Amino acid sequence: MKGRRHWKTWLPMLAALTFCGILIGVYAGPLEPPGPPGDPTMIPIDQVDPRIPIYGFMLPFTIEDPGSYYLAEEIITTGGGIIVHAHDVTIDLMGFKLEGGTGPGIDGYLSERTTVRNGTIRGWSGTGIRVSAKAVLTDLIVESNGGSGIDVGYGSRVTGCTVSNNSVHGIIVGNGCSVENCTASSNTENGIWLSGPLGALVSGCVVDYNGKNGIRIDGNSTILNNHIRGNDLNGTNGKAGIWVNGAHNRIEGNSIFDNNIGVDLDGSANILKGNVIMSNLTEYEINPSSVLNLFLIWDQTTPGDPGPWHNVSIH
Repeated sequence: MKGRRHWKTWLPMLAALTFCGILIGVYAGPLEPPGPPGDPTMIPIDQVDPRIPIYGFMLPFTIEDPGSYYLAEEIITTGGGIIVHAHDVTIDLMGFKLEGGTGPGIDGYLSERTTVRNGTIRGWSGTGIRVSAKAVLTDLIVESNGGSGIDVGYGSRVTGCTVSNNSVHGIIVGNGCSVENCTASSNTENGIWLSGPLGALVSGCVVDYNGKNGIRIDGNSTILNNHIRGNDLNGTNGKAGIWVNGAHNRIEGNSIFDNNIGVDLDGSANILKGNVIMSNLTEYEINPSSVLNLFLIWDQTTPGDPGPWHNVSIH
């Protein structure tokens, strides 16, 4: 009949539709939506950064528990600072400034193993940082405080710090401490004071333009490869680039220029080797009562070349 088609003429069309349906099923994925979500995949913030933030409104802030803390912002306050009443505390300043304020900026004087790093502490009426035994202070600027800049106890390490314009000493360390690659500049009294009689190490530091001694040594210490310049520059305090106040010290490889006195040697049984001492108002002073010091000087009036044990003095 003219208006009807034979069923065989529909076969190609049915095959094409079936193939398209298969393709849609493959590329579209399942038609039923997935079920409800299971366990959350986000990590809690205390697992991402388990440290405890310190904000300005929290000061004065007392740390009672060991752990890791950090400045969450720059802090400028007229009140108190951070007090550490626990051992094993780390404070990361995160590059921010902690400016005060009354008392020390950070006071952990009775707490051991305090670490403070990476920031600026300035403008406190007391000491910038005062911490006890086995502390680690790294990459800090400590300046313009009413007391000393840094005061650390037994077995502590101070590295990469710049300590300047403090109203008392720059850096005070106790027995068994090390001060390495630091700058102690323009502090009112001593740049670096090794106050423990059992000794400490000062190495690779710049110690300049402090009001009294560049480095004061109270005994059994090593002063190695430092640049010491311009301390008690005007000669008003009778102080020196290095004042050796105790015994059994090794002072080697230092450049000692433009101080009031280059080296003031009051202690006994010390070794001074290979230092360059020049352009000081007085190159060196040796107390007559000091004995057993090995301190050989070569200057331009001495025939020959300086040996490895000589200290070089050029007037």
